[in-house]
Amino acid sequence: MNRRRSNAGLALFSVLSLAAAAGIAAYAVSVDLRPSSMLPWACLPVLVLAVAAAQAFQVDVTGPTSPARFTLVTATVAPLIYGYGIATVAAAVALGHLPGMFGGSLRRMRGLTLMARWTFSATVGATVAELLGVATELTPAVVASIVLSLAVISVVNLGWLLVEAAITDPASWPYAIRKPVFLAAVIAVHWVVNSLFGLLFVFALAGSPLGVLLVPVPLLLIFVTARLYTDAYADRGRVETLSEASRILSEPVDPMTAIRPFLEEIRERFGARTAALVMVSEDHRPSAFRWSADGTYEDEVPVNPLERRLVKSGVLTRVSASDNSALARLLREDGRRSCVAAPMQLGTRIVGVIVLYDLQGPTPSAERYQVSVLETLARQTVHTLSRGWAISKVVQNERSLAEILRSTSDGIFTLDASGAITTWNPACERISGLPVAEVRGRRDALARLRARTASGRPVDLLNWREVDEFPREMLLTATNGEQRQLACSFTRAENSDGTRSLVVIARDITPATEFHELSEQFKKLVEMQSAQRLVVDHLQQAVAPEPPGMEGVDIAVAYVASDPTAPTGGDLFDWHELPTGELHVAVVDVLGHGVTATRDALSVIHTLRHVAVEGTPLDEVVARADMLLGAQDSELVATVVVARYHPCTGELRVASGGHPPALIVAPDGGVRQVAGSGGAIGWPGVGSHDIAVTRLEEGESLILYTDGLVEARRDIIAGMEQLELIAGEIARLPAQELSDTLVQRSLEGAERHDDALALVVRRASKPALAPSARWELTPQATYLLSRVRREMREWMSAHEIVSEDALLVADELLANALDAARTRAVLAVEVSGRTLTIEATDDGRGDPHLDEHGRTRPPDGREHGRGLYIVRRLSREVRALSTADGSVVRAQVVAGPRADASLG
Repeated sequence: MNRRRSNAGLALFSVLSLAAAAGIAAYAVSVDLRPSSMLPWACLPVLVLAVAAAQAFQVDVTGPTSPARFTLVTATVAPLIYGYGIATVAAAVALGHLPGMFGGSLRRMRGLTLMARWTFSATVGATVAELLGVATELTPAVVASIVLSLAVISVVNLGWLLVEAAITDPASWPYAIRKPVFLAAVIAVHWVVNSLFGLLFVFALAGSPLGVLLVPVPLLLIFVTARLYTDAYADRGRVETLSEASRILSEPVDPMTAIRPFLEEIRERFGARTAALVMVSEDHRPSAFRWSADGTYEDEVPVNPLERRLVKSGVLTRVSASDNSALARLLREDGRRSCVAAPMQLGTRIVGVIVLYDLQGPTPSAERYQVSVLETLARQTVHTLSRGWAISKVVQNERSLAEILRSTSDGIFTLDASGAITTWNPACERISGLPVAEVRGRRDALARLRARTASGRPVDLLNWREVDEFPREMLLTATNGEQRQLACSFTRAENSDGTRSLVVIARDITPATEFHELSEQFKKLVEMQSAQRLVVDHLQQAVAPEPPGMEGVDIAVAYVASDPTAPTGGDLFDWHELPTGELHVAVVDVLGHGVTATRDALSVIHTLRHVAVEGTPLDEVVARADMLLGAQDSELVATVVVARYHPCTGELRVASGGHPPALIVAPDGGVRQVAGSGGAIGWPGVGSHDIAVTRLEEGESLILYTDGLVEARRDIIAGMEQLELIAGEIARLPAQELSDTLVQRSLEGAERHDDALALVVRRASKPALAPSARWELTPQATYLLSRVRREMREWMSAHEIVSEDALLVADELLANALDAARTRAVLAVEVSGRTLTIEATDDGRGDPHLDEHGRTRPPDGREHGRGLYIVRRLSREVRALSTADGSVVRAQVVAGPRADASLG
């Protein structure tokens, strides 16, 4: 059942309950069923206020396993039953709950249900009291009638709550009655407390009507007392939850064997329907462990989309199904009502997240302690797991201890029975500044570092065998004077010779200097996406060569990395005009991925350009480059293809070093291979065995590519055939569109395992000046923004236009479109005279107020909203249209002529 339908059902049930209460009251008036004794009407407003106060000042009794909530509305109904008729009781209780209906839609709904529940319960209870008889004289029979009517109110109230649970959440409704003894205890306590207070109010009224003024006093006292009890009980629950969960997880040597009881404990402690532990492996693959209230346990199962998003966010998250967010949508799709998630962070890496689903109605104070406990529990869990993994490895394979000591980022040292240090790993050296030679065999290392607890008490481990409890945190002063805070764990171990030693694992939790510097550098970049885009732009600009600017040459390149998070790799290209007037073109594919491969590819590219510029014959270029590179890096392996093209004659020569054959595509779609032969750099038989010589006719295009373009489908022959087929179909496209489309269609639907690159060299007398240009990007392709900016600058330069304002407007519009897009964003630019029309389109969800944004300057320090403000300041006219299917923003910028053109 969706939330809207359940709310409609609950509203209908509430209205019917109010109607039933009104019917009972009307019937009582018609038959003249009213008490023989009436209080003065002046007392009624005070009693109505008492009802309002009682339902507002609810009593929260919160524990780690059985949270409960009480109000004293029933107690305030008792004097109404004693002093007034049924209709007056119903009206007074309804009026007392009327303030709760003011607020948002959720608050109005909650106020309506409370009004209906208590009005109906009070009406039924008042009817029972009048049927039993309420007289002026406060006799035992009258007292018994009042007490019995209060019991009826409590039972009717609980029944109403069960019906509400069945309407709003049919799937979980049976859980509401899975503890009948607990429910009976709750209703009994509720009845006893309210009966005592109700009789107190009735006795006060019986003595004097002015006693009604004292009614709110006990309510306030019980509220303050219960709140103090709740806070104290919450503190106790916090300590018990952390202590018990940490004990369960840290007891075994391998903490992974305790995941099930650990989840069972925290699910029961927090009162959640399901507890989940999501862990991310070193290869970034998440898996989930889940324990549900029905006894179902899931061990290392795939994560759902919601848990994947929670891991990716890496922050403390609280989500309700009623929220208007992407996480709330995923929560509803998973059939959950709410969740609280706390990330587990190990250094700078998120290694997992603890998720609690469907907490059983925590009160505000309980929710605060639950969130704080869960956040602390996540920190302790990740340290327990990391410590357990380290200790487990030591126990399983003692021979790997030396490697662990050298490679771990945690400081690990051991002490023998006399308190002397026997091992001191490199992390300890880095943290303390003391080299191993100065501490091994000595007993004063901690004293030299002024080791102390958080309270300032010196840490002395010389007699560690007699210590029952070790400090969990330790402060020390490094040799350079810096203060270091360490989270420590201690394990007593038995050596192979029978002696005992103490193993200390110390994690440096002091904020790292590198993090502080990065925070200062990016303090104005609020969103991570903006920072990533800036870094990627700089990296792309650093490795991409400038266009050669040779007449008769139209050249373009398209590149896609195998890993979107690392938009550079081992596929790289180069072009350069040689002193002979020829165009030197090279494509390199280095074994490997990421920035390391980019570094190696740059070395190969620069070496090939160097040997080409110094006049090395083409058939010796590959072998000469291998000789120079081998002297620097003997492990480097790369395939290369080098072409030399003469724009005036069209003469083309191609040398290969283990690279796939080049293609030449004619305007009519004909495709032929240009296959040289030779060995790859870094392999035996390196060099070009023969040079392929041909000629490019006008309109023909040379295509150089890397094997990632033909190996994406794992069948290289089929990949080559598909590449030639696609190239023939799109042969007439401009060079840039040809390279982009070639990469896009070749990789469409394939699983990418390698970088892919396509470089196009077309022979043209002069590139046609298109009056418009268009770029289409996906939301993940923010790293291509720099290339779009460069290509737009070249397009404007061809039209003898220079305008930094236009480039900035286009950059801001395209960046905004990518942020809003679901699948694609398009930038279109058109020139008419000196006016540039710049249009950005996206297929996002739309913003009905988009045309109003950016008209005023946003406050200082606020990142959002500045883009459209800048666009409006730099443009002559800006129009925006946004619907549920997407948005379009169009701006007109008046550009000036190029400086060299104006001088002419």
